[in-house]
Amino acid sequence: MHHVFPWKKTPLRMIKYRLKDNYLRFYLKYIQPNRGKIENDIYDQIEVEHLPEWNTIMGFQFENLVLNNMKTVCKAIGINLSTIISAAPFFQKQTKMKAACQIDLLIETKYGLYVCKIKFRKHIKKEVINQVAKKIVSLKPPKHFTIRPVLIYAGSIEPTIIEEDFFTHIIYFGQLLL
Repeated sequence: MHHVFPWKKTPLRMIKYRLKDNYLRFYLKYIQPNRGKIENDIYDQIEVEHLPEWNTIMGFQFENLVLNNMKTVCKAIGINLSTIISAAPFFQKQTKMKAACQIDLLIETKYGLYVCKIKFRKHIKKEVINQVAKKIVSLKPPKHFTIRPVLIYAGSIEPTIIEEDFFTHIIYFGQLLL
């Protein structure tokens, strides 16, 4: 299991757990809820890509795959593992002082935060930049921290994502598995 927690001091009631095993996650999130339809051959003639909520569940599975390969991701970004203070998915509840925020992977080192967006789509559009920028604003990190936005993806990306030069690292996950 992965711990999913808010950054900084975390009250125990706010800690969430995430299943690490991809098959078990897939079974519990997709097969088990659709078991009756599967057993009654309702999905028999449907191509996998057209199954209900397929893209959503594959996005969750991809995110879990990335998290299970954290050392490889850190190496690709150029982070020395000994400098990591914390590395996990992050969430922040809305309060009067701050907006709600969820980050796929937040890596904290001594003086920096790597705000990682994990994206699994056939084609990733430029809007991903605005999504990550909003999350960084909601995060409100200490002033002495550097913020480094990172995109980890599978699929293809619009060339303007690279041209905008917003992300400090853009990592095609398929290259990490070679």
